[in-house]
Amino acid sequence: RGKALIFGASGTGKSTLAGDWACAIASGRPIGHRATIRGTVGYVAAEAAVGTRRRVAAYRRAFDVPGESMALGIHEQPLGFNGSRID
Repeated sequence: RGKALIFGASGTGKSTLAGDWACAIASGRPIGHRATIRGTVGYVAAEAAVGTRRRVAAYRRAFDVPGESMALGIHEQPLGFNGSRID
């Protein structure tokens, strides 16, 4: 139902925050003390896709979330916003 974009200086925790939010929404778990509505999440891991997959695996272990219960897709290439086709 929505879109989010997180941007900021390098090393400020954007990837950690985005990964946590993505996993929480994809599994229907709260973010902090706020409830979420479970939904399908498309995560663009344009940088450090291996780290993103590790964070998702750690989230699943930490909160005992089975992988099949998360509606989370990870896209591992940058998206083209310069008029090129986006697949």
